[in-house]
Parts: sequence; structure tokens; C-alpha cells
Amino acid sequence: MNSCIYKSPFGYIILKEKKGYLVQVCFVDKILKSDISKEYLEQPANNILKKSCEELENYFTGNLINFNLPINFQGTLFQRTAWEALLSIPYGETISYFEQAKHIKKPKAVRAIGNANSKNPIPIIVPCHRVIGKNGNLSGYSGGIAWKEFLIEHEKNIKHVRMS
Repeated sequence: MNSCIYKSPFGYIILKEKKGYLVQVCFVDKILKSDISKEYLEQPANNILKKSCEELENYFTGNLINFNLPINFQGTLFQRTAWEALLSIPYGETISYFEQAKHIKKPKAVRAIGNANSKNPIPIIVPCHRVIGKNGNLSGYSGGIAWKEFLIEHEKNIKHVRMS
């Protein structure tokens, strides 16, 4: 597995690639050089990691709304179904966990949807941040609520600018 670190406007993100697929995106609070191997500090030599960094850069600058990266979900059938449903949520919009459960034809599986989303190995690219509570509250996110709020606001702002 190859890895690299991408420095976003909101914090560091570790990207992991395996066999030509992006398999994991991890949020990191703080990176200390003594805590990581040299490979993380170098520019990604791998094409998928390079493309992932480029697309993230374009996403954060407002020049990309749909990622086009080869991804490979590792999870149960239910988790993979839930994560695939996330890909259909339009940029700059949000849905509830209930709406996501209805989308996969499992309207009673709201808690299971929340649990699956919390295990999404490829956040941002697979936009679980676009799923919010039925009452409109932000709840749960692997990177923390501050990341979720940042991503939702970022997309709303870019969408507003593009529509103006």
C-alpha cells in the first residue's frame, strides 16, 4: 500500500492507494515529522495518489465538483451499498440519514446507515459529509463535526458562486 499526505485548507489528509485504487482517506489533526515515515513527506510518486492530490486541490479551490478517481470499497455488502448511495448526493446539497436509507430501499435502517457512513474509508471523495440529521443537525463524522461543517459550507459557498 502506498501513502501520501495532502495538506488541505482545513488540515492534513493521509491518502492510501492499493493496486491502482484509492482505498483510504484519513484526517489527521497534527503531523509531527518524528511520527511518520519519510515516504509520507515526499511528493506522491504513484499516479493514483498524484491524481488524488490534484483532484483534492481542485475541489478545495472550487474548480472540481465531481471526483473521478478509481476507488475500491472494502466493507460489507450493506456498507458498500450505503457508500455507493453517497455518490449520488449532488454537490453542495445535503440529505438526511433517513433519505439515504430510503434511497437504498431500507427505510428502517437509519441507524445502520449512520454506522456505515461512520466507517466510510474514503470521506470527501465519497461524500458522507453531505448526510445530516433529519432535524438538520450535523451529527457524526470521521474527521469530526468541524470538518463536516467546513466541507458543507465550502460546497454551499462554491455552489452559490457558480450559480451567481
